[in-house]
Amino acid sequence: MTNTNGIAAILNANPGKYVVLDLSNSTSLSAIGGGAFYNCSTITGIIIPANVTSIGMDAFANCGNLTSVTFKGNIEYSKFDQQSSSPGAYLRMAFYEYNQANGTPGTYTRSSGGTIWTRTQ
Repeated sequence: MTNTNGIAAILNANPGKYVVLDLSNSTSLSAIGGGAFYNCSTITGIIIPANVTSIGMDAFANCGNLTSVTFKGNIEYSKFDQQSSSPGAYLRMAFYEYNQANGTPGTYTRSSGGTIWTRTQ
């Protein structure tokens, strides 16, 4: 798998079950496609491996229960497309707060329903 397009439909097939999506073992995953997790209400966290080098537009849009994202590596600013709605827009801003060129790896969290992402490690 080189990209995640359509994965939200699979995750949303089990409403009421919440998951942390750990992509760490997906060594061939290089991109998270635009809208990949759009409107995915079942995902509470995601771990993005270092081999992911791009994230498409609105990949995390309307993921209301998403409260934790771990970036294992850097992503060039130009390769992390704009996120037009919460929580993705604020997550992108937090990721590039300290390293505007490549982002800062680590775990970012927010309170449920909140907009402010904080790097915790």
